[in-house]
Amino acid sequence: MKRVLIHIGVGKTATTLFQKYLFSKHKEINYLGGVRYSNYKSEQPILADSFRLFRAILTQDSCEFDTQHWREFYVNKIFKYMSDEKLNLFSEEWLTYTPVLLVNKDRGIVAQRIFDIFGENIKLLMFIR
Repeated sequence: MKRVLIHIGVGKTATTLFQKYLFSKHKEINYLGGVRYSNYKSEQPILADSFRLFRAILTQDSCEFDTQHWREFYVNKIFKYMSDEKLNLFSEEWLTYTPVLLVNKDRGIVAQRIFDIFGENIKLLMFIR
């Protein structure tokens, strides 16, 4: 079974530092991105697809969000990039940080969507200060 960890970076806990210098370089981590505008047009399909998935989880309202569609998107577009040996890691600070623009402010809905798409074996990592 593939191991999946989602780092929900709380603001001002060095999320960007971990993304740039640990998650993306550690030999036992398969870093799969998150919602970064630089990922939107990335030449690496996994980064662009991760961006699309997490942006939908975070921004679509209940009328727009189609759980089945995004579960299939995860299985068909992202799952193929996941490793059986390494820890598959997504990192996204907007899962806890709610800026005024775009983000669904109901974190319970966001958490339920993550559970529905990634399954019950998902693990979460959060740093606090």
